[in-house]
Amino acid sequence: MTRKSSPRRRVILFLWITLANFSVAQSTFELAADSLSALLPALEGVERIDARVELARALHHVDPERGLEIANEGLEEARKIGYSRGYVDLLVASGYTLSHLGKMGESLERLLEAVTRAKRNYYLEGEADAYNYIAITFYFLGNNNNALKYHLQSLQIREEIKD
Repeated sequence: MTRKSSPRRRVILFLWITLANFSVAQSTFELAADSLSALLPALEGVERIDARVELARALHHVDPERGLEIANEGLEEARKIGYSRGYVDLLVASGYTLSHLGKMGESLERLLEAVTRAKRNYYLEGEADAYNYIAITFYFLGNNNNALKYHLQSLQIREEIKD
């Protein structure tokens, strides 16, 4: 004979599974951030900037203030060595983090700068990423029309580059 579970039991089970999944995801981002943080001092040039991009993205989920700091430091490094793609990727990473910190104006400024720089350097993937995060920022602001507009721009580029 099988016992039928109550709605309360199903809700508790659902919450437990959701929290367990969140805990695993959080641990994964923390592990990635720890690994990248340990690697960073040994890297130079483009590799260092690319590691900063990934570290800023990972920290966005566990320590957004630190992720923003890493991105800002990387922007200066990328500028110094003339690594335009890394600069765009760091603008996107920091713009996205700023939106989650509630700094929507600063977020949009960085993301729009990323679009401009990506276009100037024919960096379509960076342009698509920036448009995507602009759309998400507009969504957070409750401006669904602009969110859709920018998501469609991102999608058009993604289809063009078959990403």
